Formats: sequence, structure tokens, C-alpha cells
Amino acid sequence: MLPFYWYLLKVILCSGILLGYYWLFLRNKLFHRYNRFYLLMAIGLSMLLPLIKINFWQQDSQTNGAIRVLQAVSDGDAYMNTVVLSSQKNNWNSQTLYPLLYWLVSLVFVLLLLRTLYIIRKLLKQYPAKKIEEINFINTDDDSTPFSFFKFIFWNNSIDVDSTTGRQIFKHEVAHIQEKHSYDKLFLNICLIFFWCNPFFWIYRKELNMIHEFIADKKAVEDNDTAAFAAMILQSAYPRHRFELTNNFFYSPIKRRLHMLTKIDNPRISYFVRLMVLPLAIIVFAAFTFKAKTNNSIYHGKKITVVIDAGHGGDDAGAKSPDGTLEKDLNLAIAKKVKELNENKDINIILTRETDILLTPQQRVEFAKSKNADLFISFHVDGEPLSQKPMQSGMVFYVSKNQYANSNQSKILASAIYNEFNNNYGLKINGGITQRQYGIWVIQANTCPAVLIETGFITNRQDAAYLNSHAAKETIAKNVLAGIEKYASSLTKENNLQKNITITDTVPSATIYNVKYTDSAYFANADFKNKALVIIDSKEIGNVGYKYVETSNEKYNTVTIYKPAEAKKRYGIKGKFGAIKITQRESTIISGESMTFDDKTKNVIVTGDNIKLNGDFSDYLIFVEGKRVTAEDLNKIAPNSIRSINVTKSEDQADNSDINGKKSIIYISLKSKKEDSNNKFSNVSANDVQVKSVVVEERKDVPQDLHSLKQPALNEITIEGRQITDKQITVNNKLAVIEERKQQQQLTSKTVQDKKLTEQEIALLNQKKLQLQQEIASKDDNKIFIKTETAPEFIGGQQGWLDFLKKNLKAYIPVNNGAKAGKYTVLVKFIIHTDGSISDIKCVNDPGFGTCEEVKRIIALSSMKWTPAIQNGRKVNAYHRQPVTFVVEE
Repeated sequence: MLPFYWYLLKVILCSGILLGYYWLFLRNKLFHRYNRFYLLMAIGLSMLLPLIKINFWQQDSQTNGAIRVLQAVSDGDAYMNTVVLSSQKNNWNSQTLYPLLYWLVSLVFVLLLLRTLYIIRKLLKQYPAKKIEEINFINTDDDSTPFSFFKFIFWNNSIDVDSTTGRQIFKHEVAHIQEKHSYDKLFLNICLIFFWCNPFFWIYRKELNMIHEFIADKKAVEDNDTAAFAAMILQSAYPRHRFELTNNFFYSPIKRRLHMLTKIDNPRISYFVRLMVLPLAIIVFAAFTFKAKTNNSIYHGKKITVVIDAGHGGDDAGAKSPDGTLEKDLNLAIAKKVKELNENKDINIILTRETDILLTPQQRVEFAKSKNADLFISFHVDGEPLSQKPMQSGMVFYVSKNQYANSNQSKILASAIYNEFNNNYGLKINGGITQRQYGIWVIQANTCPAVLIETGFITNRQDAAYLNSHAAKETIAKNVLAGIEKYASSLTKENNLQKNITITDTVPSATIYNVKYTDSAYFANADFKNKALVIIDSKEIGNVGYKYVETSNEKYNTVTIYKPAEAKKRYGIKGKFGAIKITQRESTIISGESMTFDDKTKNVIVTGDNIKLNGDFSDYLIFVEGKRVTAEDLNKIAPNSIRSINVTKSEDQADNSDINGKKSIIYISLKSKKEDSNNKFSNVSANDVQVKSVVVEERKDVPQDLHSLKQPALNEITIEGRQITDKQITVNNKLAVIEERKQQQQLTSKTVQDKKLTEQEIALLNQKKLQLQQEIASKDDNKIFIKTETAPEFIGGQQGWLDFLKKNLKAYIPVNNGAKAGKYTVLVKFIIHTDGSISDIKCVNDPGFGTCEEVKRIIALSSMKWTPAIQNGRKVNAYHRQPVTFVVEE
């Protein structure tokens, strides 16, 4: 309904402007036929002009193509927040009430129109008609007569048609028929059915009815006595009622009719005021139809291919709005709009689907690869249970997690698109750029930069109404195209900031970000360009400005920008225009799987396997396991032996006497020998067998000769490594046996006595023992983690959890226990074990009315339906917090 409301508003504005001209220059003038034409034209234009859109192009001013790169935030710790209604939900709100009221009033006007037609038809059947040339004359005793309707004159038998008064009235009604005034009335009354809320249309109807009377009065008088006709109008009795579709003789303010009969026209003034409508028509036409369209294509380079993916499709409908709109259809409409509005010949838009077909995520990724896509953008619309209160709203941008190769460029692409939507979208934007903890296949499996956009919540009525509008689809498409152009344009810009740029005062001072593009007002500042202090490898070049960096043929490793306030602190008055610190020496780079910044200690902590240190570390103070080492010693450390690296600024360690001008301190922690292996069992040798890894598989075919064991072996552990073709370990709980296996032969019938072995022992048939090293994280087996790398999740994800609740939760519990209308949220805490079982269920809060007990029951029922948490690649026991909300409505 939102687009229709905008249309109504435009109709009201346009009709008001045109009526204003009529009221000032045309009303009560004697050119009645012209006024009749003008009023009808004004009504038609008021309804038509807002529907017409004529674009004209104008050159856009040069914009800054720099991209403000946003930090990606993981949503992995978010709860699966589920709201369950415990009573019948009332779906009535303003979004449904207003349209209903509008169409209800329209229905009333339809009924009134039909009622009038019915009464006229009833008169036609009740009284005989007499044909007089082209006119049907019907003589009645109805109080509403005389009046005319199309070619029918309904006469009142109390008026003598042969009298002077009767002849004038008859002539008056014939004039209505000849001028076809009934068509005007029918047209205007139909318009009022749909535009009854337009106050100006009611004034149009009143004025048009008056003009009809003026025209008919003039024809009725002609060469006869005007004074006598005026006297006849005054002396005639008014009928008791009339119909808006008919032309009643005894209608209208008599004063205006008499005034028109006696008024003298001035031809020169009449011609002038009629001519003035031309400039007004041009102005109104231009105001309501011409739309300025800016040619803002900023990318002109090598042709790039952008694959636009419309999520879901076919049998996979996705989410559904309250009014029945399907996510798959909305996604496709948005994707098509992007392709339709793309006017840059250097950007080739390809859709993964243009019809309602089903594609798997793998097929979508393979399609993008087959098209050699440079960019991949997937459209989705978020959803949640209709019982959720308050309903979530807004847009979200997703990119792949940091470990994927396309992550960094995806963040830049997402930031470029985000910046276009910011302050130019009808819905809020939830946060910045998000990384989903469990990943999204279509963006993380792509080799090119990929972004998934949730354009809003289809289950939110306001969001759905907006997203269904033409304006929303066009806004989304334009913003995405602008973001693509800005991203593509930034890739082609030749600048010397090719490696590392750090903008200080926008991030914590101890955090180092590797980015290729940045958005900063400093670059556009004339003083910064011409007067900023430039320092290269600790040598001051002078206040030569950023222009010096741009025009230099040198290639720099790092460029650090300081705004004036920070530059003055560091370099004194010379930094009043800002400072640019540049290094040409080999830069120092520390990389790993994970980097965190401790806001309290101002430390950067790098963790993960295969941590690497590259470059010149001569300016750093280095400690390995608490012992100071040189930069040369650092290069001798194997990357896979480093557990973590902690980097802190030297100025934060003023009590360290060994600083001696070093700019930062690096603390390196090494793995223990036990940790120095990536295998579940450390590298050990037995009978020339090098154990490298252990794979556990389900054993379905239990050999007959092993039935002598108390419990036949159900698992098989195969050792991978050299000389393992004839070795096999059969495990029965903690009892392990290595059997000699010959080709084409069954296992030997030898068994091992029912003996409890330690977890670190494997018994060989030759009675030798192979002592294995302790498993790396065995000490964590009994730990219960509060926070893990991968949080536990209900099997089937959020939708699976919702389905489980709908099936098993007794939502009526608070109602049965006397709860008043309101919302009751229970936050429950429990342990999810490595096998998916649940224990230690506790309510963090208890709003009462039996809600805590019910939630504890439902959590206990969900045991074995959870995937456990993952830490360091292993399943671990972990706490999980889960809210469940009951809503009681009147």
C-alpha cells in the first residue's frame, strides 16, 4: 500500500495546484465550456501525471571513490532467540487497519452509486417513456424530478410542459442531454470512489455541477427574457432530494446562477486568463513527470562480470510474509531490477536464475566460476516466526570468515555497498559487516569477492510492505550498482598506497590493519595535499604534502596518516597540517589464523597454527619464553612451533630497562613438545611402524572369530603411515588389539584377555607395549568451556530449534498459571557434552508462572539433539545459554 499512498499524495498536490489556478483566474467567468474542459482535464492530469516518469540526465559531480572499510563482526555468539505466543495473536495493526478502512469507505461510495442507478432503473420500469426525437420523456410524480440522465428526461407531472416555465425547464434539461453532462458526472463519481480522501476532487465536483447549470441556463434563455427566467428560478419550489448522477433543474446556489445570467463578458481579459494556463500546464507537467537522473558511472575500465544471485527458488520458497509474499519471488525481483538498471557497459550483470527454478548452493558457486565472475552478490530476505515480538527489522551484510581467501576483498566490496545504503534506505542497517560463525557456502566457496545481503525481514509487516514497493527495489538496485562501481573504480586507481595503510585516530593505536583502500577526509583537504609533513624511513622530507607521495615514482611499503591533532603531538608545529609517515624498508608482517586486540592492555595477540614472521624486526625487542633473543634468532624458529605472539608498544612498558628506543616489544610463546604435533597421537615407532594419524570408523562386519570378546569390536582404528598394510587395531572400549593381517586371509583367532588398558597403551600380539604420548588436549577432556571457537548448535540450526519448540513446548503454561498479559523470558543455562547430551540445566532467571520448569523440561527433552562445541579442532564440553520467551496477550 505504501506506493499507493505516495501516489495519492501526489494526486492531491497536483489537483490542488490546478484548482488554485481555476479559483484565481477562471471561476465565475463566462467561458463555461472552457472551464468545463479545464476541470475535467485537471482531474485527469492529476491522476495521470504522477504515474508518468520522464528521466533526464545530468552530469554528477566528481565523488570521492575511496571506500571506508568496515570491521567485520562475527554473529556466532548470538542466541537463537525464540518467542512463543501463549494465546491467540491479534494480527490487527495500523498496516492492515488503514488499507481496510480506505477500501471500506470506497465500498460505501460504490454502494451509493449502485443505489442511485437502481432508483433510476426503478423509475424507468414504474413509468412509461415517450420518445421525442432522440430523447426519452418520462412523466412521473416523484419528488426528485425534473432531472435528466443521459438521453432520459424524468419530468414532474405537476409542471405543465406547455407553459412558459415548463418549456424553459424542458429546454434546460435538453441542454444537459445535448452537452452530455451525465458523462461528466459519472466519470467524477467513479473517480471519487478511489480518491474520496482528496478534498480537492469534491470541490471539482461542486464546480463542475455549477458549470453544467450555467451552460444549460444559457441555452434555456437564449433570446428569451433573462429576467423572466431568473424570476422563474426564484419562484420554483426546490425538490425534496436529488441524485448526484442526474442534472436537476432546481439545483445549486441561486445567486451564482443569476449572476451568470446577467454578467457581461470582457473578451480581452477572458482570452488572457485562458492563455495563462499554458505556462501553468508546462510547470505542473515538468514538476510531476521529469525526474533528474544522474549519470554517475564512475567505473570505466576493464569489463567485469558480476553474478547476482537470487536466493532460494523452485520448491525452496524461503521465508514468507504475512501477506503471502515469498522470499524467492522478492529475491528474484530485486536481482532483475539490478540487471535492468545497470547502464554501465563495463559491468556485465549475470543472474544465477531468471525464472523460478531451484539451484543448490554448489550449483550457484559453480555457475559463478563458469562465468569467470569478478564479483558475486547474493540477495536474501531474512525471516523469523510470526509470533516473534518485537519483530526484528533491517538489513544485514554477510561476508566469509577470515580464513577464506576472498574474505578481505569481500569486506571491501561489502563496505562499498554498505556506504551506499547508509542514510539512503527505507530500513535500518543492523550493524556493519557480519561474518556468520558457521559460514555461508555461497560466499565462502567463491573464489571472487562475495557478499550476501539480507535486504530486510519479510516476516515484519513494515519491512515486507517496503520491500514489495517499486521504490525499495529501485533503491536496492541503485545502491548495489553504485557500490559495485565504487569498488571496481577503486581497484583501477593508480596510487602508491599499494600495501599497508594505517589511519590513526580511527582505530586503537596498538592495532595494525592491512587494507588497500581507505576513506578519509584528509585526502581531500588542500592543506593536507600540499602542506602535510612527510617522513620517509624516519627522515623528515618537509611540509611537501600528500601530493609528494602521489607524484613520486617510488614504491612504499607502509604509509601511516596522522591527522593534525595527532601529528602536532608527535612532530610539533610542523605537524599542524597532518603528517605522512612512510617506510621504504622491508615491512614487518606477522600473520596467523587469529588476531585479537585487547582494549585494556592495548596488546595485539596472534594465535593459530603456522604463525609466520617476515621482514625486518631490528626495531623490535624480542622475547622467546621470557628470554631475550635477536632478530636473527627469531628467523630460526619454526613457524609451527609458535603457540602465540603478543605485541605491545614499548611506550606502554616504560619500566623495561631494555627498551632502548625500540618501538614495540614482541613476546613469543612456544608450543610444548606434546603440543608440537598436529596428530592425535604423537609420532612414535613400534615394529618399524610410524604412527602418523588415527582414523576411527564404524565397524559393521564383526568377524566371527572375535565373538569371544565380552563385547565385539564396534570400531576400527586404522593407522595411516608407512608399513601399515598388514596392521590393524581393533578396539573394544578401552581394550585395544593390534592384529597381524595377511593378504587374502582372515584375522587370527587369537584374543586378548579382558584387561583394562590405559588410554595411553596399545597391546601388541607379541605382548610388546607401545607407550603413546599424552594427547595434546587430553587435559581439557573434563573441562567445561564457557566460550569456544565454534559454539554448540541445535541440529537443524535455528529453524530446527523452532520446529522442535512448536512441537514440544507447552506455550499455554503461563496462561494456565494465571499470568497477566505481557512477555516472560526465561534464560536457561546448561552443559552440552561432546556426545550431544545435556546436563546441569539451570534457569538464570525465573519470571514465574511455571515458565522456568517448562523450559528446563524442554531443554532436557532436547538432549542428544545438539552438535557439541569445537575448540582447537576437538569436540569439547561447553556451557550454552538459551532464551525462550512466552508472550501472553489479552
